[in-house]
Amino acid sequence: MASYERKYVAFADILGFESLVNRTVAPNPEVPLGSVLSALEVPSEVQLEGITLGRVGDITDASHRLSAFSDCLAISTEASEKGLMNLLFHLRAIAFRLLKLGYLLRGGIVEGYIYHENGRIVGPALVDAHKLEKNIAKYPRIIVDADIVADATQWAQPLDTIFDRLTREDDDGHRFVHYLWAIRMVADSGSGFVGDWDALVANIGNFLECEKDRLAHEEGKLAKILWIEKYFEWARDRSHIDVLNSHFPS
Repeated sequence: MASYERKYVAFADILGFESLVNRTVAPNPEVPLGSVLSALEVPSEVQLEGITLGRVGDITDASHRLSAFSDCLAISTEASEKGLMNLLFHLRAIAFRLLKLGYLLRGGIVEGYIYHENGRIVGPALVDAHKLEKNIAKYPRIIVDADIVADATQWAQPLDTIFDRLTREDDDGHRFVHYLWAIRMVADSGSGFVGDWDALVANIGNFLECEKDRLAHEEGKLAKILWIEKYFEWARDRSHIDVLNSHFPS
């Protein structure tokens, strides 16, 4: 008999997906269809293998499930320290990979009851995660529910520190998945942005500038780009050394 399980659940929306799809159908498409397909398939590119964190062990063994439909993703993991670490690592990777492809992700993470088997997902946790994405996230960020934040920040070392590094508190007090962590780490390094990293940062900057021009007269959509531009500028700023100037503890 089917029954709900208590899990961590994330719901995420790929922003601007409809317009991106429309841009693939012209005789000389502005965006290749393959790029859109890559965005849909990106979760398969970030399968986690053997990531061991302190006392919780291998976080990849956390009953991880993912469903993708249209422009939306739903992910669930077991309601444990291991499950939350798995979910945060996975979402961070998905959001960063999508940004490199020119897509933005907005979402919410909650803890609650869900049925998620064989690609089918239903339950109050999915509803709550969707509400968090729609009503609170607003910008290209994945908000972590306040109750989860309160619990995670009380975990014993090293997980409380790792949680702090996987998330960032926004100006409005909401904590979100820190998907530009890798850029901030390179900014804090001695060598900084060289080679592929220099090209990547330049490409992301160019993408955001183009989006600002394209959405200059659409106030609501422009606000989303201005938000991520502020986040991006902070992440790549080498004029200060951030508290993330260290590797994750093993």
